[in-house]
Amino acid sequence: MRSLNLIFLWSVLCYQLNATEKQFAGMVFVGGQARPTTYTVNSSRESIFNRDKYSIKVGKVVGISSPNTLRVETTSRTEDVILIGLLDPSSDYNQPLRARLMEALRKRFLNRKVKIYNPKQYQDWDLLPNHGFIISDNRLAQAEILEKGWGFSSHSKMFEPEIMNEFRNLMLEASSLGRGVFESRSGF
Repeated sequence: MRSLNLIFLWSVLCYQLNATEKQFAGMVFVGGQARPTTYTVNSSRESIFNRDKYSIKVGKVVGISSPNTLRVETTSRTEDVILIGLLDPSSDYNQPLRARLMEALRKRFLNRKVKIYNPKQYQDWDLLPNHGFIISDNRLAQAEILEKGWGFSSHSKMFEPEIMNEFRNLMLEASSLGRGVFESRSGF
């Protein structure tokens, strides 16, 4: 009975919510002694990558299929994930560019653990089932690729417009700073 009283008392102490400051007081037990503490609650908007809109998988990058496609091994299979928002700039006539881009991607992403976010309603956006966003080291792979000038953003603003606008801005910044494929020298 004493433990139930302590749990109830602890619950009351920990959940004294101060709605104006979004903080609540609580107790932390250190070395058997109760010490007062204050917790801050952050409210934010709904996550873009939620389970209602995306199927989420975890895997490891095992290869680079093209400058806009990473080969990822998940628990169930190995799949090529086409990166939403990126174009493959390396057509048959520019094999040296393709090789340089793929080598840069290999150095950065090969053997990295990633999360894959595939849109559940991919048909609504004229995407394939293997289109997705990839997060590596807590960052969107597409954003890093565009920021370094290793790729080109597609101009579709219909799918996740906030993200697509950011992709476009990252590509324009890389272009204006002469990064990656936007270098004036031929040696990217």
